[in-house]
Amino acid sequence: VTEAVLAHHYKPPTRSEMLLWGIREVLERAEAKEPADLEKRIAQVKTAEQFTTLVRDVWPAPARDAPRVPDLEDAFLNGLRKVVPGLGRYIPPEEVKVNEQITFNRYVGTGIQLRVDQKEGFPQVVTTFTASPARKAGMKQGDLILEVDGVGLKGESLKRAVDLLRGDEGTEVTVVVRQPDSTEKRKLKMVRSVVPFETAVGYRRAGEDEWTHRVDEKLPVAYVRVTGIKVSTLHELRKLERKFQADGFKALVLDLRLNFTTQVEDAALLADGLLDGGLLWQVRGKGDTVKEYKADRDCLFRGWPMVILTNDQTFGTPVGAFVAALQDHGRAVVVGTPPGNDGLVRTVVPLPGEMGAINLATGVVDRVGKRKEKGMEVKPDHLVKMDGKALADWFFLQERSGPDAISAKTPEDPQLAKAVEVLRAALGKDR
Repeated sequence: VTEAVLAHHYKPPTRSEMLLWGIREVLERAEAKEPADLEKRIAQVKTAEQFTTLVRDVWPAPARDAPRVPDLEDAFLNGLRKVVPGLGRYIPPEEVKVNEQITFNRYVGTGIQLRVDQKEGFPQVVTTFTASPARKAGMKQGDLILEVDGVGLKGESLKRAVDLLRGDEGTEVTVVVRQPDSTEKRKLKMVRSVVPFETAVGYRRAGEDEWTHRVDEKLPVAYVRVTGIKVSTLHELRKLERKFQADGFKALVLDLRLNFTTQVEDAALLADGLLDGGLLWQVRGKGDTVKEYKADRDCLFRGWPMVILTNDQTFGTPVGAFVAALQDHGRAVVVGTPPGNDGLVRTVVPLPGEMGAINLATGVVDRVGKRKEKGMEVKPDHLVKMDGKALADWFFLQERSGPDAISAKTPEDPQLAKAVEVLRAALGKDR
């Protein structure tokens, strides 16, 4: 990990600083005394063998109530976080492939969204994705997943269920399900395959594979919620633009609330697709290198008034940079509460010998527009607050396609109401 930090971090501390803080955290977790000469010994470490010898000498002796080895390893990483800005979590080897699949929107699995059914304690299907193995096998919305390949799931965590459902492309999995109000069990056999996630969705489902994008029957305002900016998001918006034009829409609400985006390149691709040229932002990397991100003249929804919705769960530097770029260029009005980001660009760096990977801060994003705030802070043009739990409950309802969900009353959404008000005024000026 320390080698990865030294090679890739935008502003790495010294190796000695990292080792010192890591070992100190281990000793503190184990309630062990720090050797008086620890700093001196760490300063003399030049090789992996010397570090191994040092760790063996200072590692806490086993005791009945001593922390487990994995806990002490976590403690070492926590110590590194105190001197390595933006050090993210360690990714075990078994998760590296899944992380890559999610990043590039080529997830391999059965194609379902899950939650835990609180009444019966089984994983429950929220929805099945279009053309997914689960949909083809006959899995239904609301199904309780009782078993996966013979392993019972009552009382188990969602992570346990997801781990069992995951697997290599082309492998078979057998899932036993039933509906909550039924005793009839169904055994479904399916073959795992690539299941791209839909990242640009509508206001609410009109069916399993259809969305309605109109929030006000009297206004030509289209609504799109982007769950997370991926490499495929721009392509999804390009298809929606053609549909919206055919349906007579003339303005757009881009809802980025509860959006989590990890890749600055994906955010730049989407910003490029919505801006008519110009500098988006720049990233300062290791050794004070600077990379500029620019937009070309090809622009979706050209001439349409646009509002972006954000809240404190619009999370990640890339999505913050995206919002800032559209605000700086006057392309969109921002409504809601400030998105959360620290301005750091994070990269998953593989560790040698198939030891997994570590999430590192490899750069800092700088706003380049006239509206420079502190760091990458984004201030909405219209500050409107909304309860986060109420919003999450509404988004969950949006995902469902059953008759009860489709006919359910739309909850109050003051942020969206303000967006519609802004666009109504903008459309009035254009007439």
